Amino acid sequence: MRSCWEMRQDAWKIMTGSKWGWKILLNGIVLYAIMIAVVVGLDYVFEAAGIQTWESFREAQREAKRSGVDLAIASGHEAMRMTLASGISAFVNYLFQGIVAFGMITTLLKCVKGETQGWFSGAFGGFARPLEMLWLTVLMMIKVFLWALLLIIPGIIACLRYALAWYVKAENPDMGANDCIKRSCELMHGRKCHLVVFGLSYICWYLLVFLAVMIMAICMLGIQEEDAVPSLVSILVAGGSVVMTIAISAFVGIYAAIGQAVFYRDAKAEVEAATGSAS
Repeated sequence: MRSCWEMRQDAWKIMTGSKWGWKILLNGIVLYAIMIAVVVGLDYVFEAAGIQTWESFREAQREAKRSGVDLAIASGHEAMRMTLASGISAFVNYLFQGIVAFGMITTLLKCVKGETQGWFSGAFGGFARPLEMLWLTVLMMIKVFLWALLLIIPGIIACLRYALAWYVKAENPDMGANDCIKRSCELMHGRKCHLVVFGLSYICWYLLVFLAVMIMAICMLGIQEEDAVPSLVSILVAGGSVVMTIAISAFVGIYAAIGQAVFYRDAKAEVEAATGSAS
């Protein structure tokens, strides 16, 4: 495969030389906003109906413990209700994780191919096949979990082997989840270390994000430590640090995401050239 520097150069040119960076950002904002709205809305419905999930129950236990009160352990009918509510919450969460992943990766693939469709072309494709998105998400989780039972290292290797499954699904929407995973394993054969090194090549950019987060944390802490009402200057500095952190994080996130799409494109091209086939 090409060097990490060459692939990152491609990603940089794609992001800075076209409107795709803005398209990816907007697609991500819209898709994640839909997912968050649905998940939070479901939690609100549960809360309004007086239904707790196991997660909310544990949070209530922690709050009660801080107040010096022992909260009774749920049992019987209440435990069954909480288990059912937790199952519904997990189902919705994983469902939308798959839909968002499919939409974002479809957008990324259009980006690296230089296609010129509209701003939201392909971003909502996962809504047409929601259960397929859910099954691919869950199947990968199950496989990674089973490998991780052996030891941590096999679990990490499994994550790397399945890293391109969503790209395969985005290019082949009719392909089954297991076939997408098998195809990802084929594409990643002999390239797992390369993907790790490629990810690490962004380390300076990740450190920049970390630095921005630290600056934001210091600015916010400065406001909290002021005895009186925070001054206008402090508020402006803190607000500026938040905006800066969000902007840098979004920039680096998009840059890295385009880079992985370039990695998939190169891996696929290399495999097809070696086998004399196209898929």
